[in-house]
Amino acid sequence: MTTVLLGGGNLSRRIFDFLGRAVAPAVPVSLLGHRTVLCAAPEILAAELPEAVSIRGEHTAVVLSEPDCFPALHRLGESVVILNTIGGELPPGADHWGKVITCGLGMRDTLTFSSLTREGAVVSLGRSLRDFSGAWIEPEEFPLALGGPREPFFLLAAVAILLVSGQKGLISRLTF
Repeated sequence: MTTVLLGGGNLSRRIFDFLGRAVAPAVPVSLLGHRTVLCAAPEILAAELPEAVSIRGEHTAVVLSEPDCFPALHRLGESVVILNTIGGELPPGADHWGKVITCGLGMRDTLTFSSLTREGAVVSLGRSLRDFSGAWIEPEEFPLALGGPREPFFLLAAVAILLVSGQKGLISRLTF
């Protein structure tokens, strides 16, 4: 099971809703927070991020969408931080977080766009990463079908969550 902790206000709520609306039909998802949905044996568990986080589990992705909403993160172990770097650099202390997937508009970001239009987007994985099962995901591009205008970080973070949770095959089948 992958645990996804979402921090950072309205954008995180939209990611939360996307997991429940688009991903849940194909993958068992439990949501804890403003709209609680529980299922038996979930593959993805999403919850709102508390003020300070100490994580001991291995399969946890912490999504930080707004630069001014970074909680105190410590003891992340094998967890992954999915970080919004659109319009900014890494926050102080981020180099101690361990595995960080940067989502932004620069060539140095882990996930960025090679194309973004009203109808669709192509997300580019710029370097290899491992999903939580230990499988390597090599750099490649992922075409996305868009169901309307979306914030760039929403798209990048949703792809990052699917990649680390081992759901790479779902990306091409979903409407974002």
